[in-house]
Amino acid sequence: MSRWSEAKLIEWLRHTRGRRSPAVPTSIGDDATVLNPPAGRLVVTQDALVENVDFRAGWFGPELLARKACRANVSDLAAMGAEPWTCWLALAVDPGKPADYARRFLSAFADEVERFGMSLVGGDLSSSDQVFISVTAMGVVRAGLPVLRSGGRPGDWVLLLGRVGWSRWGLEWLEAHAQTFGPLSGDERSGLFAADPEVDRALRAHILPEVPLEEALWLQRHGLVHAMIDISDGLGCDLQHLAEASGCRAELWLERIPPGPSRLGRREWEEKAINGGEDFALLAAVSSSQWRRIRTLSPHDWPSRRIIGRLRAGRPAVRFRRHGRPVVPTVKGYDHFRR
Repeated sequence: MSRWSEAKLIEWLRHTRGRRSPAVPTSIGDDATVLNPPAGRLVVTQDALVENVDFRAGWFGPELLARKACRANVSDLAAMGAEPWTCWLALAVDPGKPADYARRFLSAFADEVERFGMSLVGGDLSSSDQVFISVTAMGVVRAGLPVLRSGGRPGDWVLLLGRVGWSRWGLEWLEAHAQTFGPLSGDERSGLFAADPEVDRALRAHILPEVPLEEALWLQRHGLVHAMIDISDGLGCDLQHLAEASGCRAELWLERIPPGPSRLGRREWEEKAINGGEDFALLAAVSSSQWRRIRTLSPHDWPSRRIIGRLRAGRPAVRFRRHGRPVVPTVKGYDHFRR
């Protein structure tokens, strides 16, 4: 960053990315942001990514890291049924990074923000021995109520939107092979990350997760979901969170987990799917009548969706079954304080 001071970066952002909208009447560069709040309910989320805790900077170019940071927050808004609206970015970069590292990150982040219909309205820039990223995003629920984790009811089906396990396998592949190549760069429009289709799919799941935002918004707008949570800590752990918030016992049917790579056995894949984390798929609790309407009314181009379990009355917990028989897998969701 030696040729880019904080003031120069802010000025560059203000001139190249500081677009105004009726909701955001001021440009980047003031001490604080002025907003014209929209009609509806505001939903706010915040997420931090820390080098060597959440990612390895040597594995990713700044563009991919920026896009993943944005998507992690969009996933939280999606889980609440909130339309992305505005966001703030705090970024600290090692001064020893290449001079254009921060600008490349900021440019890619601004592109990704616009892709999801948001405005980048402020934040902070600093230096650190490690890359530190903190994003605060605000969404809007224009009609109805936000979708909470606590709305699940006994008898609801557990609906999975998206895929699980692939991000974990992508992470393990990077841990085993990252030393053989430089930082991955680019995006899904610039070709494959790996020649092997299954490895490429796993790397994309880990680096550029597909957030089922439109599906989540559709469920909220049509009133066809009782509860929802994004899968960031792992399928088993996040289903436990939903069960506890809803005061229900959850059953997870392992045979209903979407299949994984052909080279992995089913039991090995179940472990990755249960404990993987950073899938940014969604778990939803829906009634039988809601599920019938979803199957009838939802767009035909929806991604993978399937019922993988059910909520029951009882002490909040997750019970695992395989073809009707109880099993007891190890559940160890991701914990930032357990290294």
